[in-house]
Amino acid sequence: MFDQCTVHDVFTTDTDDSHEDCEWKVALDVTGKKLTVEIDSGARCNVVSKNTAEAFQSVSAIQQSDAIINGVSGKPMKAFGKINLPCAYKNIKRDVEFQVLDIRRNVNLLGRDECTRFGLIARINSVQLTTDDILSEYSDVVGDEIGCIPGNYEIKIDETVQPVVQAPRPVPAAIRNQVEKELNNLQKCGIIASVTEPTAWVNSLVCVRKKNGRVSIDPTDLNKAVQREHYPMNGIDDVVTGVHGSKYFSTVDANKGYYQIRLTERSSYLTTFNTPFGRFRYLRLPMGLKCAGEVFQREMVNHFGSLDGVEVVVDDMLIYGKILEEHNARLRKVLDKARTINLKLNKGKCVLTQPEVDYVGHRVTGEGLKPTEKRIEAIVHMKDPENHSELETILGMLAYVSKFIPNLSELNAPL
Repeated sequence: MFDQCTVHDVFTTDTDDSHEDCEWKVALDVTGKKLTVEIDSGARCNVVSKNTAEAFQSVSAIQQSDAIINGVSGKPMKAFGKINLPCAYKNIKRDVEFQVLDIRRNVNLLGRDECTRFGLIARINSVQLTTDDILSEYSDVVGDEIGCIPGNYEIKIDETVQPVVQAPRPVPAAIRNQVEKELNNLQKCGIIASVTEPTAWVNSLVCVRKKNGRVSIDPTDLNKAVQREHYPMNGIDDVVTGVHGSKYFSTVDANKGYYQIRLTERSSYLTTFNTPFGRFRYLRLPMGLKCAGEVFQREMVNHFGSLDGVEVVVDDMLIYGKILEEHNARLRKVLDKARTINLKLNKGKCVLTQPEVDYVGHRVTGEGLKPTEKRIEAIVHMKDPENHSELETILGMLAYVSKFIPNLSELNAPL
């Protein structure tokens, strides 16, 4: 069977020798004689024209060859013969086999393998846009600041629901200073403002025991009056189809995402909450409102949903691409768009240019979804259930990874 080689299309009979003007040329030394060849990183073999080969017959004779050369246009051509020439470039010396083509054009090509051996090109197996590079270039987008996207959101209320005024809840002495500090910080950041006038709604304060003594409101009563947007929420199953075959992934997270949506003044007073330090109202969308997730999902889809290779699940975005250049171009579009609308991203949660990433409780890879290691460990180390409620918790955890467990319903039947 004939050997099959592929080179760029050199089988034209056009008399215009356009290859003479090619920048990617190099002169090889063949026992003191100069052989000028073009670098062709897509060629699987080396090629010289018959005229060139005959000029070097004093160095080596043309031998018989059974190779068939295919140009990129798909036109095959049987080699006239082959010739082995002792070539030198700088301090590298090699015997190079050239396939000889009987064509009118004086075309000499050095293929991919020999170009690599002579050090003319280098194979790069992986190139990554480093986290430091991207964070430096987009330091105004990725950091610790809280942005504010365009527009004001109006909380829709069922006016037939009676407003409720909650008394201030006591704050444990151990975190009282932290809570006061956090309230002051939220005022400085323009997230909340103090309230002195009467308001129809007054919600309770909720304290989360974290490093910064995070605060929020308990809108249990207010949520009875809030009308939901009923905007469709994306899930992990909506992501699977698009990412199949991708090799590069990044995830970015909106920094305190809900706080980046400004409320109208009327809506702001609905979020008034009581504290031992006075009353405050949210100027931005607070966590806990039953419409908050849907509102933020809608805004993110409006701004980023039309971008190729981008998936949005509330404040988490996944960027993917089949090749590095495609992925990087898509990532830049996301970051440029975030810069344009003043959306700030959480630096600590950005994971850039990886072969696999964790996203919405799953491991996203080019081959599909996998369960995350954290979720597997959580299931493995769960204690045996001792009551009905704990059993429901275990069944819920298993249901979340049901797609990875064959015949789960049969395994769960005794439970």
